[in-house]
Amino acid sequence: MKINLIIILFLIPFLSINSQSEHIEGRVISSQGEYVDYATIILQEGASQHTDAVLSDSTGYFKFMKYNQDKPCKLILQHLLYNTDT
Repeated sequence: MKINLIIILFLIPFLSINSQSEHIEGRVISSQGEYVDYATIILQEGASQHTDAVLSDSTGYFKFMKYNQDKPCKLILQHLLYNTDT
């Protein structure tokens, strides 16, 4: 049985962009409020296939160390045990 994944990224407290270090960080949380561990988070900048990818840890936390903030970016989340609602 697959469980629907509702991606909750608290972007205001976890999205950190400043002139010294440009990074994106956040947590992946299921619709039941549980951390989603080892989810794949793909950073897509502009129209490219993908720029970078990371795995969330056991608390759902992930971090992209660098990205080009001059281009719009999109995060794509995937996990084998969840369906993604868009």
